[in-house]
Amino acid sequence: MARIVLISPYLKGGQNAAKLAQRTRYVATRPGVELLADERGTLPATKKQQDFITRLLKSFPSCWELIEYEEYLEHPTQGSASAFIQQVQENYMEALDQKENYIDYISHRPGVQKDGEHGLWDAHGKVQNLARAVREVAEHPGNTDLVSLLRAQGERPVRSGREFRTPNDPSVTVRGNKWFDHSKREGGYAVSFVQRYYRLPYQEAVLLLLGRKNGKSYEQAKPAKEAPKPFALPEPYGTMRRMYAYLMRQRHIDRDVITGFVREKLLYEDVHHNCVFVGADGSGEAKHAHIRSTNSEGRVFRMNIEGSASEHCFHKNGTDKSLYVFEAPIDLLSHITLYPYGWQEHSYVACCGTSIQPVLERLRQNPKLDTVYLCLDNDDAGNDACDRMTDTLEDMGLEVQRLCPVCKDWNDDLRAKFERKENLP
Repeated sequence: MARIVLISPYLKGGQNAAKLAQRTRYVATRPGVELLADERGTLPATKKQQDFITRLLKSFPSCWELIEYEEYLEHPTQGSASAFIQQVQENYMEALDQKENYIDYISHRPGVQKDGEHGLWDAHGKVQNLARAVREVAEHPGNTDLVSLLRAQGERPVRSGREFRTPNDPSVTVRGNKWFDHSKREGGYAVSFVQRYYRLPYQEAVLLLLGRKNGKSYEQAKPAKEAPKPFALPEPYGTMRRMYAYLMRQRHIDRDVITGFVREKLLYEDVHHNCVFVGADGSGEAKHAHIRSTNSEGRVFRMNIEGSASEHCFHKNGTDKSLYVFEAPIDLLSHITLYPYGWQEHSYVACCGTSIQPVLERLRQNPKLDTVYLCLDNDDAGNDACDRMTDTLEDMGLEVQRLCPVCKDWNDDLRAKFERKENLP
């Protein structure tokens, strides 16, 4: 290739070398320039390009918003991949060398307050050995136990089988050093979890995991020692008196509604006196179970039974074209109690969280459903989940309506109704 001879007074090297590269690219690709066709640009993106893009997205979450990334998603060719990579390189030029350079950069970056050689500090004061800190980050395996991390941050994750649901987003579960977002069908390890959950850039996420942001240390994730147990329903109790008493007296759910689900073998009381909400597949075989303690005092206990298939959550099949979607089984029963007209004809599903997968499974099992009523909780997590579900379901050609409880959830609305009745003169 012939050497490029610079004759323009506007293209100068030296300290402006980075800008020079960008200006050269602009001159070569500006509107009106005749571009020579490159047949490789229309070929599928290479495995190396795909892997590099995945690393870029993990390191720089904001690059998801680039137009070049949208074009790459629509047309994942070598040309669109190269355009996206080039744009990220321009936007994040100073941080792209290697992982260890992140720490070196933030400790020496322009404007940082330095004490001697660098300006990297932790909770105990100045980092004395910068080289060691750099090695720690470069070699950090992201093996922090995420339950330990959440608890150390003052949060209370909720057990769900062998996993834990995050308190701010029930659709996200953690186990060991792994996380998974059931609504978006994506996940990863500790570093990416901290980046997304706490909205931190890569370098700050690593510092938090290392304990340098707050002086805390976190347990390391233990390797899994045994395979998951096969799904099995909890052993039933001889009667259902305690379950009926809890659902009727504490939750104010109508007896006939409870009995309707009991007769279909979708609800019963186990030997520990928990309510068991059963989810079955298309053939009627139980594939999911959610249990809820009947304690009116003390610690509340609820979880999905180990081995449960998340797409087969507690649900009821109807005969009309309407599907009602809830977060919790008790909210489903509460809504039917509040609005009983025609409930035997409607279809219902409780997602046991905010994942859309149980909804998609209901639609797959019953193709005639054309209207979805989203009845999720009236809080940030519920509202965000409704927005995500609406986008997906409308893209499928379905009519979607939001039914929002006045209080946080439908059982709160039901209990408020009974309290008003009791206070009437």
